[in-house]
Amino acid sequence: MSVVFARIGWMEYYSGIKNERPVGGGEYNVDQIGSEAYNFFPMSGRLLGYFRGPGPDGQVNLDRVDCNNPNNEYVDHALIIFVATQPHTGGQWIVGWYSDAKLFRESIPRPFSDISYNCQTKIENSVLLPSAQRTHRVPGAEQNGGMGTANVRYTLQPGGAPDPAMGQGWMARAIDYVNNYAGANAVASGATLEDAAEETALGRQGFRTTPAQRRAIERHAMAIAKSYYKESGYTVDDTSDSNPYDLECSRNDEAPLRVEVKGTCLNGASIILTRNEVLHAKTFANMHLFIVYSVALKGDEAFGGDTFVVENWRPEEENLSPISYTYRVP
Repeated sequence: MSVVFARIGWMEYYSGIKNERPVGGGEYNVDQIGSEAYNFFPMSGRLLGYFRGPGPDGQVNLDRVDCNNPNNEYVDHALIIFVATQPHTGGQWIVGWYSDAKLFRESIPRPFSDISYNCQTKIENSVLLPSAQRTHRVPGAEQNGGMGTANVRYTLQPGGAPDPAMGQGWMARAIDYVNNYAGANAVASGATLEDAAEETALGRQGFRTTPAQRRAIERHAMAIAKSYYKESGYTVDDTSDSNPYDLECSRNDEAPLRVEVKGTCLNGASIILTRNEVLHAKTFANMHLFIVYSVALKGDEAFGGDTFVVENWRPEEENLSPISYTYRVP
């Protein structure tokens, strides 16, 4: 089994930084935000995780994860066990894991973001332990052979021999705990509506958007989009009440441009689309997807955010993940 233990900062949900940030996990988290903040943020049916390897620029030594790995850039079917130090009581505990994961040597930038990932798995192959379930302790430097100051502990020594902590040691006990765990899992599996998706990602952190706030986000995103296209010389019509797209833009003798507008408090790495929005975008020749992400809220007022525009937008099947079905009960 290809296994690596990775220490990260302590968080409750690892689903963004709206109401929390990583505590501990390395010097980087003192003044900045480590990419592990999004380790359990669902994106298109997957989780994209990060931990800093000990190599140059945070590289992971794949030879100490799987010495028989035929690929020099990644290891398939890895088990990545995330460990964090509880900031109030001390001690380091298993907080979650990816099984059947792909582990990369180099970190990779996330879409629409300046944060990175170096491992990924399907949502169903992951577990995030609720705080009350974080009961399996990983020994630190106080125990000979424990997980000391380094944020990564490989299960193989240089040359490929098993670490002495395997066998009957703490590593073997931790792996056995993970493989036999059958308790609660705090990973969000998805939602059926855009507002539910927003609440799934944010509400678990004690931050829950209200219908009024969601309407404010929509209005804010639409206003930014309208200004953007007007400044580009378009005449802009709001068609959101009657069509499966939000804006129709015309300019001189050019073909009409239609725009789907999405606003979100999250990082914009994934959005929710309705069936009609997808069908229309696949058939109309000139579509843009206009995303306003990282929108801030103060009461029922929305402000700020950054924009990302996908021109010649066609929703590709490989980037679409069904998150619900409508079932007609016989």
